[in-house]
Amino acid sequence: MINTAFNFTPRAKRLLALAQAQAVRFKHNSVATEHLLLGLLELKEGVAANVLRKMDIDLDTVRLAVERQIHSNSIQKGIGNIPYSSSSKKVLSLAEEERKNLKHSYLA
Repeated sequence: MINTAFNFTPRAKRLLALAQAQAVRFKHNSVATEHLLLGLLELKEGVAANVLRKMDIDLDTVRLAVERQIHSNSIQKGIGNIPYSSSSKKVLSLAEEERKNLKHSYLA
């Protein structure tokens, strides 16, 4: 589970749901950072997507490349609430630290 003390925006909650769905789709047993990236790419909005676009990076091209990389790594069928990998937990903890440093109320 993700730390419930994190105060997520609706968009961040949507991202986590999309990442969960990607882990299920690829039949993985945890939500890894690549699933978080696929969720960000699927949102197509927010700071991350805007930064990639400003760098002339096509979101669909990145999505297809990530999917090709992880598609062959199917481990087992994900069912229900899939746990987050240690690397995903670390990413979210770092995001929480940054939120605090910026004195923001929510993790966006």
